[in-house]
Amino acid sequence: MEYVIKHKTNNVYLKRFGNIKLNHYVVDINEATKFDRRNGNNMIKKFKHPENWELKVVIGSDKRKNKSKR
Repeated sequence: MEYVIKHKTNNVYLKRFGNIKLNHYVVDINEATKFDRRNGNNMIKKFKHPENWELKVVIGSDKRKNKSKR
C-alpha cells in the first residue's frame, strides 16, 4: 500500500524533493510524495511537531494481486 503524509489542520500534503532535501506542501493529493508505511512513519518522526501529521492511505494503490481460490 502507498501512503501520503497529511497535515491535520491545514489539509495539505507533503511533497518531498529528496535530492535537495526540500519539503514542499501541496493541496492536491496526486502531487504528494508516496511512501510505504515504515518510511512514512519515520518521516513524520523527523518533524518538529509530529502530532500534527498523519498517514493517509492512497485509494487504489494496493499493488497486491487478488489470487482466486480454487
